[in-house]
Amino acid sequence: MDKSLIIIPADYFRGELQTGWASLWAEWLPIGPLSVASNSSHNTMVIDEAITPDYIDYNNFSDDIEDIGFWVSIGNYQTVLERSRLIRESAPWVRIGWGGPYCHVMWKKMIERPEVDWICYGYGEEAWERVLKEGLNKDIPNIVYTEEGELIVTHQKLRDLRTLKKPNFDLLPDLEIRKKYFMETGPVGVGIPGVDYEGWQIISMISADGCPVGPQGRCTFCTRGGEAYIVHGAELYAKHIKEYIEKYGKIIISELSDDFMNRGFLRNLDKELTKQNVPRDKFYIDFCFGSVGFLTIRDRKKKKEFIELLKALNIRRVFIGYEHRVQEQLDVVKGGITPEQQDEATDLLLEAGIAIDAAFLLSVPGETELTMEIVYNYAKELKNKGGDKIRIRRQVLILIPPSALWQKGLKDPQFKEKFGDTALLDIWELTKATIELFYEGKNKPGEVYKYFNKLEELN
Repeated sequence: MDKSLIIIPADYFRGELQTGWASLWAEWLPIGPLSVASNSSHNTMVIDEAITPDYIDYNNFSDDIEDIGFWVSIGNYQTVLERSRLIRESAPWVRIGWGGPYCHVMWKKMIERPEVDWICYGYGEEAWERVLKEGLNKDIPNIVYTEEGELIVTHQKLRDLRTLKKPNFDLLPDLEIRKKYFMETGPVGVGIPGVDYEGWQIISMISADGCPVGPQGRCTFCTRGGEAYIVHGAELYAKHIKEYIEKYGKIIISELSDDFMNRGFLRNLDKELTKQNVPRDKFYIDFCFGSVGFLTIRDRKKKKEFIELLKALNIRRVFIGYEHRVQEQLDVVKGGITPEQQDEATDLLLEAGIAIDAAFLLSVPGETELTMEIVYNYAKELKNKGGDKIRIRRQVLILIPPSALWQKGLKDPQFKEKFGDTALLDIWELTKATIELFYEGKNKPGEVYKYFNKLEELN
């Protein structure tokens, strides 16, 4: 049988490839590409070049490899181009497809590139299977290609999450490397200080696509704010937990979906676990993203009920997007959150013994050295209050098309001239340009990264 590959090239940052555990994505299994490969009848292997950068010799391809797909992000797009050019030269018979989050928003520019034959601009499970089986044609959903000079954009179709096979981790040749790292150091996205993980199997799960917050969250740095979310459903989620317990005995879940901390979903999950007789002493959820909805609950009684629900579901660590501390900056990047709500949510979580990953953004519009100092002092207060129960996560704001802040950036003539008509965005150059646009201090990159590093030192 002919073989195919789905490749996840490493990111570029500051002109360097981010391989090994310097990579942003290395701590989590690549669920999306694995799902595409697992739901195909073709022999497809998934290669994560952040973990195994030398797995493929791009100058010597076997002639039984006919299709290669690249998972494309804003950070690895340059690497995707380089890899695709090499394949064109060394294996011209290979059909090259691109998919992933960056293709979803930039396919109109990407399809002009000579390095790609087709692009998946939506969900990829059906598209990958059918392209490999049927070739490119107008009946396959979620794809873009050219035919005799004509641009073909096929109909968009959502996947039915209930019918998909669970990701087959055997298709990932670096799995043992990841397991060894997790057991030796504790997974970055999961590990809680002082907790013994020996004998527990780590499971990466995903309950939904998109974000439950939607446009009401007003997260102006997000590219997906207008999309709805699709929940697996509590019945199926509880069934998966039960299956994993039966297979592995004891499991630690790392939940990667933004919408997991949805009260309605969690209430139903609690009921389903009881209904299906899932043993609650056999699983913990040691990492999950907390939606803005939790921070913005105004009724303290409802917040306490929410906390009790988290405890009932064995949730021991949540990721909370605090984003900033100054109200003016909060209003820009995460409308609806106040410092008072941040404080109340923090106290309730810590009182319940739930650890927190507290995430902050620097260089948002109107940022000054004073506002960054306020963020730093608040993060320091959090660490003093929670100790090992609080981990500080910090990011410098990066403009990503087609977010609201990206549109704001395009109003600046210099920014528009440099980035307005290209899909090739160097993540480091874009970061510097964002700082130049929005930071109001004097030593722009230097001061922002000084506080970026100071936040990291708190850990």
